[in-house]
Amino acid sequence: MRGVDALMLRFGFMDESLGPAHSLNFLKSLERELEAYIQILRVYFGKHKADMPLSGRLALESGIIGYESLLRWARCAIATYKKETRGRKTS
Repeated sequence: MRGVDALMLRFGFMDESLGPAHSLNFLKSLERELEAYIQILRVYFGKHKADMPLSGRLALESGIIGYESLLRWARCAIATYKKETRGRKTS
């Protein structure tokens, strides 16, 4: 999940360079990766939060919240692509 900013920059140009179908596939892949990564972070947090310094715990919570927000956005973006490309050729 490192380099999310660079991925989002590349996503911004995907429709023009590769077409909407590729953009939608990218979003679906991003959704899957985020779901898996968030689960890993939650498990780690649950096991280690009692032993973490407050600043570390809060920083990890911030990271989890950020990835959850990106996941919500990805799901909304997928729905938007499906709605706006329905009945059109997407490649």
